Amino acid sequence: MAIISSTGTCRPCLGRLTYLLTEIVFLGLYYQWSRVGSVRQFMQIAIAHFSNRIFAFLNDNGRKERKRMRQTLPSILAYPRIHLTLVDMGFNGYRRNGGAGFAIDRPTVRVEASPSSTLKIRDDRRVGFRDYELLRLERVLTEASTELALDSRLSFVISGEMPTHSGFGSTTAVRLACLELLLLANDMEPDQTLLSRLSKRGGTSGIGINTYFVGGLVVDLGHPHHNGPARPSSLAEMTPGCATPLLRAEMPAWPAGVVVPALPLLTESAEKSFFANFKPLTQGDVAEILYHVVSGVAAGVLETNRSTFTSAINALQECAWKRQEVAEYGPGVKSERKSLESLGAEGVAMSSLGPALFFISDDTSSVVANRRSNGAFLATEVAFQNTGRCLEW
Repeated sequence: MAIISSTGTCRPCLGRLTYLLTEIVFLGLYYQWSRVGSVRQFMQIAIAHFSNRIFAFLNDNGRKERKRMRQTLPSILAYPRIHLTLVDMGFNGYRRNGGAGFAIDRPTVRVEASPSSTLKIRDDRRVGFRDYELLRLERVLTEASTELALDSRLSFVISGEMPTHSGFGSTTAVRLACLELLLLANDMEPDQTLLSRLSKRGGTSGIGINTYFVGGLVVDLGHPHHNGPARPSSLAEMTPGCATPLLRAEMPAWPAGVVVPALPLLTESAEKSFFANFKPLTQGDVAEILYHVVSGVAAGVLETNRSTFTSAINALQECAWKRQEVAEYGPGVKSERKSLESLGAEGVAMSSLGPALFFISDDTSSVVANRRSNGAFLATEVAFQNTGRCLEW
């Protein structure tokens, strides 16, 4: 209930309070006129009367406040995730996919919404969604509106520095933010399970969905084994349910940075081709990745052991799965990684299918300045993000 506004006391509220005071006076006159049995009886009558009146007043004001909130929706600031690796990319194990990753505080993406007669989406980012990706987002929002019988329509504006197809999980973040705003506009409480299902994301790995809501380090178990083809998240929308989470932990305050080298970004068709043609991992390959994820990455975070953490990240870059991902970019990512290591960076890791590279360094500012001067598309110092997206009113 909002009685005080930015311009002072709300006039309708003052009018209602004046009306209630007038009723008190008339009830007093009624008592004098009717001489009800006792003051106690009169007080019982008065309390019952005003309890009903005050409840109705608060309830009506609450409805008006909810309507005002729908008309002035928050903007949602979503954070990127670094996806270290998928795990079980063989075809004869207990699980499919699974992964490990964590949230960082930049580059961010912001989604704003306002009431509209029709659904509209505008992407103002320097590297934003392609037309077919905007149409896919529109379809997801339309299907959600139809399923939940939502009345309110919104116009969305996407902004920020988080580029698409660079390894930051921007598609998942934007889709979840749009759906969350759509539910808020229709007076529905956003629920993680519901939003995850409506988003149709998490069909390959659940890192991006979980870090959107809670931040930190996330390790997930992927999905039960199935005989379907391996697909990137953008094409795994029919996989039922989000990946099963195993661990969520706070990231330590280690100095870190991110560099996106100036390389041509992989298209969706290139990602699809990669997943259709990769060499399946053996059980030995999967066991090696699991060892570095659990005993290296997770243990390093839980024990705040930077050396273990960075050593495990280095080892993951040489494992069977990440080697294939890095090879998609040819020598460009490998060259950038060597440049970062020559500047003293540790734990240099390509996120997802890249080309974004994460690193840890005691002198991140010097490393970032060097890569900017050498033509990187993006280079910035980052902090680990241990909370989820931010709703800003």
